[in-house]
Amino acid sequence: MTSADRARRAAEADALCARAYTASGGPDVGAALVAVGGYGRAELAPCSDLDVVLVSDEGVDVGEVARQVWYPLWDSGTKLDHSVRTMPEMVGAADTDLKVALGLLDVRHLAGDPNLTLRLRTTMLAHWRRGSRDRLPALRDLVRSRHERVGELAHLSVPDLKEAEGGIRDATVLKALVATWLVDVPHVELERGRVALLDVRDAVQEAAGRPTDRVAPELWSEVAHRLDLDDARALLQPQDGAQIMRRPVVQPDHRAGGERFGDGGDLCGQVEVAGVVHTQPVPAAVALLGRASTSGM
Repeated sequence: MTSADRARRAAEADALCARAYTASGGPDVGAALVAVGGYGRAELAPCSDLDVVLVSDEGVDVGEVARQVWYPLWDSGTKLDHSVRTMPEMVGAADTDLKVALGLLDVRHLAGDPNLTLRLRTTMLAHWRRGSRDRLPALRDLVRSRHERVGELAHLSVPDLKEAEGGIRDATVLKALVATWLVDVPHVELERGRVALLDVRDAVQEAAGRPTDRVAPELWSEVAHRLDLDDARALLQPQDGAQIMRRPVVQPDHRAGGERFGDGGDLCGQVEVAGVVHTQPVPAAVALLGRASTSGM
């Protein structure tokens, strides 16, 4: 289970979507089929849905194209999370729904007008950066609420690789923070931890034969085998820094009163507020920006 496997699954899905769009008679200008979220990042797990949007310029009717695109994808057995929106509707959806805004940071072209996709991606990134100070408090609250609800990846008896504190979704949030140009993180360490968790999730879904992010005890031995680990204990316990189930991307450091990045303890993000660069543990940077945006700094 490697990055190459995820890239292969994404390439196969891309080809399927492109064929469906071509067969639908979709226009080459003014409309495009795009991937968003995890599919936009080309990080499909074995049982992932395809998160796609048929986007169009105002005045371009894609109603019939949509019907012709979705049916062959459904007929192929593909699980879709799909929508149809105009460019202004995409901007409006990102404005009103923070989760939509995060997903649209990873827009990727599949078929149709590549210039429209480029405009969409550029618009979403610019919109995110322009409004980031106002939106970071809500993002902080969203992350904290999820942490309180799900718990910490490193200490759950049944770890949730995606939603738990220190899991895959936190890594995606950190990348969104970097996209604001207000926060930086240790990119090499973040990417190493993120890819490791993606590898575990792939193994979990292969072993379970269904879409899941939870590492249930009955799966431990099979997942360990698929990851070329000695046994289930190796999956759950760090050994020479090689095992990953106890190395969340972001984990609490209660001695420092905040969080630390990875398992090194000293890696921090930097955030600039009012021209002054502050070094803070990465999730604490979200709180710092939240305070800055509400205090008028």
